[in-house]
Amino acid sequence: MVLNLTAKKLFGSIPPSIRNLTCLTRISLQNNNFYGEIPQEVGRLQRLRLLNLTYNSFGGKLPTNLSHCSQLRVLIVGHNELVGKIPDHFSSLSKLVYLYLGVNNLIGNIPTWIGNFSSLFLV
Repeated sequence: MVLNLTAKKLFGSIPPSIRNLTCLTRISLQNNNFYGEIPQEVGRLQRLRLLNLTYNSFGGKLPTNLSHCSQLRVLIVGHNELVGKIPDHFSSLSKLVYLYLGVNNLIGNIPTWIGNFSSLFLV
């Protein structure tokens, strides 16, 4: 199941009730005006393979429990207002092949565990 709302001129925040969409495999909300934090409830979507939230105004830290999305292969959250460090919990995302975190306000070093992902394309 796919939720594709790319460039629909939407604004607002992602409601916590997103956790009820347990069959979602792809979420594409890029090029809108979403704001607020990425809700922790996204971490309950265990079938999620792609999460694309680029070109919005999401703030706060990356939710650590995204690490529960064990099928996640693509995580694209660049061009937002995210802060903090890349969570060490993400080291459990063993199927991750594409990670884009650029153009945010993240701090710290690139975690050493990223070197363990032999197929990861990091932007």
